[in-house]
Amino acid sequence: MQETEAPPPTEPVCVLFATIDAEHADAFARAACEKRLVACVNMLPGARSLYWWKSELCEDAEVVLWMETRARDVEACIASLAALHPYDTPKIIALSPGAVWPPYQRWCVEQVTRDVP
Repeated sequence: MQETEAPPPTEPVCVLFATIDAEHADAFARAACEKRLVACVNMLPGARSLYWWKSELCEDAEVVLWMETRARDVEACIASLAALHPYDTPKIIALSPGAVWPPYQRWCVEQVTRDVP
């Protein structure tokens, strides 16, 4: 049996879950990636949101966003994403995955740690 060197461990990542209106989804996702806040944004259109806002029950069409970033940066990332978001009170929730495929995890970490030109 040939002994191979194990790949170096990588740091944990978090998944950020958010919603946004379709009009702003593309620009928001692009800005989040370009600023290296997140490694990836998956945009899932077609969500219907029912929620209370200023004592009124509202219903809107939205896009669900799934994004990944380094766990150690999650609070700063949420603050930066909230500043980019057009809503007064955007939904941005961090989820800690129980497991991540190691090559994908390494890729995510590499994408948010690169120097931006």
